[in-house]
Amino acid sequence: DLFSGIEKQGVHAIAQANEDVIDVEIMLDAKGLDINIKRKQPRIDIAAFEQRSAGVELVFWEAKLFINPEVRAKEPASPKVVGQIEEYKKVLHARQTEVLSSYERVAKNLVEIAEMSGNVRILGPAIRAVAEGEKLRMSSANVGLVIFGFDADQKAEGGIGHKHFEKLKKELGSKSVRTCGRADGLKLCLLG
Repeated sequence: DLFSGIEKQGVHAIAQANEDVIDVEIMLDAKGLDINIKRKQPRIDIAAFEQRSAGVELVFWEAKLFINPEVRAKEPASPKVVGQIEEYKKVLHARQTEVLSSYERVAKNLVEIAEMSGNVRILGPAIRAVAEGEKLRMSSANVGLVIFGFDADQKAEGGIGHKHFEKLKKELGSKSVRTCGRADGLKLCLLG
């Protein structure tokens, strides 16, 4: 709760900078699933469509401030956010059919709303493609982490954040971790 207000402001800035963000503050329903997770209704920060050569992928992002202790851990422990992302992956895998169906419907609804607004509401091409019938896909690895709220010295090799960022990239995959000092203008792309 200590960081949530600033993190949510960052999520808003990221959503505004990415026209294919389709949802924010997504509650995942793990009730009734036979999976081992701590929370039965975990929340992930951002859902976005990403156009790839093989089609449109649904990707998710957890957003954290650099000062949030959940992005750091002393060796050999993993940062808390790694476990959090693994839980998201488990729920998304178990609910994949429902999630994809829901976001296909959301895409259609958003296009209708945009048309009602006289296209003042801007939507990305991937959202429009799914609304027009392109199949939406999702792989279990489509959960990334974006960390913001630091300066260049903290990110630089030898800086206080560098070793933590590298550890997260090693545990989650280098393409799954985005680090950007400011959330304003940050472009999301998992680059499957």
